[in-house]
Amino acid sequence: MSNENKSPAAISTLSRRSVVRSIITLAAGGAVATMVTPGSAAASADAACADDGRLSPVSREPLALDVTPRTLRTGDFLLTDQYNARVYLVRDRKILPFIDVDTWGRSHVWDAIATPDRKTVYLSMSGLRGPTLDYVGVKGLALIVELDPRSGKVLRSFSSVNDKGWPHHQEFIDTTGMVLTSDGKRLLVNDFIGFAHRGMILEFDLTKDGEVSVFRDGLMEPAGLSADGPDHVLVGNARMPGGSELGGQVVRVNVNTGTKEVLFNVNRTTGALIGAIRLADGTLVGSISDWPDQLKSEVIRIDGKTKHKTLIQPDLAFFSAQMAPDPEEGFWVAESVSRTLLHMNTDGKVLERINVDDCEAAPRAATQPLGRAFDTLESIRLVA
Repeated sequence: MSNENKSPAAISTLSRRSVVRSIITLAAGGAVATMVTPGSAAASADAACADDGRLSPVSREPLALDVTPRTLRTGDFLLTDQYNARVYLVRDRKILPFIDVDTWGRSHVWDAIATPDRKTVYLSMSGLRGPTLDYVGVKGLALIVELDPRSGKVLRSFSSVNDKGWPHHQEFIDTTGMVLTSDGKRLLVNDFIGFAHRGMILEFDLTKDGEVSVFRDGLMEPAGLSADGPDHVLVGNARMPGGSELGGQVVRVNVNTGTKEVLFNVNRTTGALIGAIRLADGTLVGSISDWPDQLKSEVIRIDGKTKHKTLIQPDLAFFSAQMAPDPEEGFWVAESVSRTLLHMNTDGKVLERINVDDCEAAPRAATQPLGRAFDTLESIRLVA
């Protein structure tokens, strides 16, 4: 991508960003990260783009992360933008560049969370994305990345290639929402498994270099995952067999025993329940999104096992699976069609709107959308 295709403001913005590039190679037994000499984002972006603006292979490697080193603060938010293959830092209502993902076909960036000490960030990707729909959620190419936000250095990465060099085909396929257990020793990650109706929660043992196992199976298409106190997680257990949208459940799972309880169920003919969070006052909030049409998406307040109140339902929308509590009032949810962050209360009032594209980072040459808002703002997370 030549500079003549960028505006002077974009060139200036990119040149000011000092980034650290890590190249991750998928290999037998895991993934290997190699650091590359830090440089400007302008140089990194040009090196990763062909003359026609499409991403070209980076040193023949499948994945490269360009990280703008950041010292995270309490009250920050992390926002994943699949369309631009990015994770943004949201600070003081400003959208700041943080992590750019470069591959030959763009990785399906799904979730980003920070540890309580804010010294580590985990990133989930649900398969390397190629130029067509056939490559979405490619089996065996899911990836979990652990990085230091202060230095931009990748600490570890866990890929779905087994010890014989073959991709997993029964699990570790479409990694989505994540939760770190309260003792910091395990990373729980939803595995959506591409509409196969046999989703699960994976467990990564961080004390054993990310050794992975199935923690809880028997789910449908689990998307969002959020903590519910120190001993439980909430699963946005979408009901999407074969890609149909038939509602879903909020499932509460004990992180020690794996026992599950259905807190809420909704049956629909359009739209799937993909996420839920519990606020400090005990209120449950869920997101229902309509893919691929975006005509019947809504954010709901859950008032019982089968009862809910619609808080917002625009004519055209797609809401994020991961939502975030606001430290002072209500919660935040990302909406992909308008590309906005919405700060709402539990009565349905929109308190604030932030335009995600109002960012100091120049827009990237993203993949062609496969449908309205297919490449979505999938996750917004509070940095505690």
